[in-house]
Amino acid sequence: MRDFTEVKRDELYKVLDRIDNGGLEPFRVWSGRRGYDFGEWADRLGIYALMSQAERLEQRILEINRITRKQLETNFEGVENIDVKGADIFREYAEMLKEQIRAVRVMTEFMESAGKSGKDMQRLLHSLTLQPKPSCAEQLEGGRKVLQSYLCVRGITDPEEQQEICSLILEEQPDLLVNLYIADYYNGTGTGVTYSTIMNYYHIRKKEMALLTYLERNGIHDAAEQQKIYGMMLKKQPDMLEDLYSAVSRQEDSGTIYASIMEYYNKHKWDISVEDVEGLDMGERLDQGQKETFAACWNRLRQMGVSEKHTIAVMANIFAESGFSATNAQESAGYPGLYDEYTYAVGDNVGYGICQWTVKSRKKALQEYADSTGGSVYELETQLNYFQYEMEEGMYKGYWKTFLKKKTIYEATEFFMDIIENPLVNNIETRMNYAGAIEEWYIMMEGTD
Repeated sequence: MRDFTEVKRDELYKVLDRIDNGGLEPFRVWSGRRGYDFGEWADRLGIYALMSQAERLEQRILEINRITRKQLETNFEGVENIDVKGADIFREYAEMLKEQIRAVRVMTEFMESAGKSGKDMQRLLHSLTLQPKPSCAEQLEGGRKVLQSYLCVRGITDPEEQQEICSLILEEQPDLLVNLYIADYYNGTGTGVTYSTIMNYYHIRKKEMALLTYLERNGIHDAAEQQKIYGMMLKKQPDMLEDLYSAVSRQEDSGTIYASIMEYYNKHKWDISVEDVEGLDMGERLDQGQKETFAACWNRLRQMGVSEKHTIAVMANIFAESGFSATNAQESAGYPGLYDEYTYAVGDNVGYGICQWTVKSRKKALQEYADSTGGSVYELETQLNYFQYEMEEGMYKGYWKTFLKKKTIYEATEFFMDIIENPLVNNIETRMNYAGAIEEWYIMMEGTD
């Protein structure tokens, strides 16, 4: 056993004290006298050098002792802390053991009584008969009463609202009522936590029911689609669900809120996450920044109402141009990396950004757009906003409409390359390989979903 008593601590300190104080003093005295006696022979015999070495050794030993003393104090303090932290735990165990000891004593009385008479034994057993365990129905009813009392304390006094809450929990989460009853029966600290869990479930469920009622009313009856809509809004726009529920509860006009919910859903229902991009194989490993850029570009195109095949065509061109990096400057201009330290200049003919804007007119338009919107040409969000503006309202508006009419991924990829990107080298085969990889990823992802 490891000894961390006060006696052992004092013993170790004494050892250190003996080393600190006893040490090399006798040798120092002897050698000092011999040096005087031997005169010049002290140098020849190396006594002075030996004394110097001994002093350095002594200082080293004292330093080690100092560190050892500090470590010793740390170790003993650590044990004391552990003892303090463990005290409460062992105290609980001690109480449990006391209860078991009392139970053993009762059983001992039984055994002693058994040696006296059968009647005495029968009397003792009868007096200590355990009460029968409540049935499930009794536990549920007990939980309902506890919940009702909690609702009153929390200010929910309307009988109809109380009944609605109790009925919903009884129907959908009866185990929570049982847990509430048990916690209250044993005066457990978990009663309040269980009540909070019940009310959280109730409010979340009511928000879901409010949305589902509107969906049914507006012709969306498919359960899977209903859950997809609700799941997206719960994850990305929970405040909109809360607003809808509150308006319905107060019997206010909630139609506008529902319309906003559906507008958001229809715009974002094809969104992907960075995790969805994990399965994409572009012939090289994408880093986290590339995956995030891919997801942002894909989502923006789908939010613009672009079809899967046209989105794939644009994404293949973006990868060929920038490798999915908003800070990628043109490699042939001396910027070989993905994330370049480049100072944006309108007239330098250096391609930059996800689409490698290069010519003066387009770079100037990007700069002016960023300035007018408070963005930065170096930011992905600004580049995506400008891309959308450029395609839907800017100089490529007509070409964009033609692009969206292309029937195949090949036609769309080639048109976007030739007319919108217009690179110096026609590398349609490379871009089609990228398009094929993205298409394969998309099919796999859709199949997984």
